[in-house]
Amino acid sequence: MSVYGRKIRVRMFVKGIEEAECSLESPYGKIVSFWSCRDKKIHIRVQVPPNTTALIYLPEREGALEVGSGIHEYTYETDTCLKSERYSMDSNLGEIWEQPQAIEMIKQAAPQMLNNPMVEYAFSMTLSELLGAAPEAKPLFEAIVKTLNAQEEV
Repeated sequence: MSVYGRKIRVRMFVKGIEEAECSLESPYGKIVSFWSCRDKKIHIRVQVPPNTTALIYLPEREGALEVGSGIHEYTYETDTCLKSERYSMDSNLGEIWEQPQAIEMIKQAAPQMLNNPMVEYAFSMTLSELLGAAPEAKPLFEAIVKTLNAQEEV
């Protein structure tokens, strides 16, 4: 949320945060912005102070809506999911290695990795960091991350 004279710009959405609300006492009055993205629905509520306009940038919509003073609410269907996933390319190899499903996938795609005596030294490295030394492992790492996150949802 930013204030430019008597015009407010409201933008939202951050991966890992499914709901947020903030308010600001501006020289023109209180500005409130609330948004949520859960259960395949986006819900947005913006309170614009008197004699002020706002540009509201709705996620998944082109351009901005220009609105005047008052409370403005929008709710619509979405496929966007902001829920944080447990595993990513920023997960370290050690936490991936603890998962039996990941070991099984490594056994099938890169069995030599299981027997490498140096692998333990890489446990503190992220999957992204490991790609610097083995870029060909990217499809395997991405598949492991996707599989482990799908398991978490069950």
